[in-house]
Amino acid sequence: MKLKILMISLNIEGRGTYQRAYHLAKSLSGIGHDLTLFASDLSSKKIQEKSEGNISVVTFPSLVHGSLQSGWDIYETIKRIQWLRNNEFDIVHAFESRPNVIYPALYAKNRGAALFTDWADWFGKGGSVEERPNPILRTLLRPVETFFEENYRKRALGTTVICSTLYERATQLGIDEESILLLNNGLNNSTLQPLDKTAARTRMNLSQDNYIIGYVGASFPQDVKLMRQSFELVKAKIPEAKLLHIGRSNYSVESDASVIQTGNIDDEKLNDYLNACDLFWLPLTDSNANRGRFPIKLSDYLSVGRPIVTTSVGDIKGFIEENNVGLIAEDNPQNIAEKVINLYENRALAKKFSQNALTLANSYEYGWQKCARDLESFYLRKTT
Repeated sequence: MKLKILMISLNIEGRGTYQRAYHLAKSLSGIGHDLTLFASDLSSKKIQEKSEGNISVVTFPSLVHGSLQSGWDIYETIKRIQWLRNNEFDIVHAFESRPNVIYPALYAKNRGAALFTDWADWFGKGGSVEERPNPILRTLLRPVETFFEENYRKRALGTTVICSTLYERATQLGIDEESILLLNNGLNNSTLQPLDKTAARTRMNLSQDNYIIGYVGASFPQDVKLMRQSFELVKAKIPEAKLLHIGRSNYSVESDASVIQTGNIDDEKLNDYLNACDLFWLPLTDSNANRGRFPIKLSDYLSVGRPIVTTSVGDIKGFIEENNVGLIAEDNPQNIAEKVINLYENRALAKKFSQNALTLANSYEYGWQKCARDLESFYLRKTT
């Protein structure tokens, strides 16, 4: 049964949960469904539609920039609803429930689409809103974030959650467990592939002599602090260590020559930078914000086959240990640094983790294709 599915992301194209929606859409289209994906656009003043493989990606102009951009733009919300007036879907899947997602999704529901919601971040009280450094903004946003995160969940026919923490939160809101699907990210990224490390470093003008620790994307302020403290301890033992921050960064290290920041890059450069690394890490503090997510950067790390050091937070710990692809540390700088140094000194163990990472990324059981099949079954079970 071919389904016409709309997936609505609150994010700018290519960022955050958009990537989760995109990979699911791509895999669902690969098994015969018709997929449309909504995203935000800061660079245009008009709605744009394009094809990405078998997916139709529709981007909407956002007038709000900065920390309030993701999901709160009323103008963008209205434009999304207007676009839906001439389009109908069998299923609308709302990735989170901020205004620019939930109101268009409810509009599509009123026009006959079956509503599903996805929960991939703990935004409200106790979650990532508490990580905002501005206390006034934090206080103002806490009740608003909590309202939108919780108020609309029970209106959905089904709810997908990214981790066990959010599964528990969904049940606490009174959502029937039969209506919840635990849907982790796929542990593969089809746009990435393992390459020769020496060649990748040459292309990216990186020294062959450095021990490079890689990290992708933005971080919460407390995670940034933990990362920097951990790296200082690593450098004390490994003078040739470099921290390669790939993609968007939200902290300043201009005066530190041991930290390399790439800024925004395309997929080809992302692949090269990832392959230039010796090790990847996820130094996450043990907070509700981190327990209530499953960072998609883990899929990037596994896809190029490198050992991983992460802290014992949320569901990631289980994946790392069960598949023997890295080391688990406590969320303190000393223990994180010890794990990195352990892998630096034990190259045989690091190589074993690398091989296991590639095996895991290439397995059907943990891939996006399996996620899509599980989601398809969930859709059909709830709508037929």
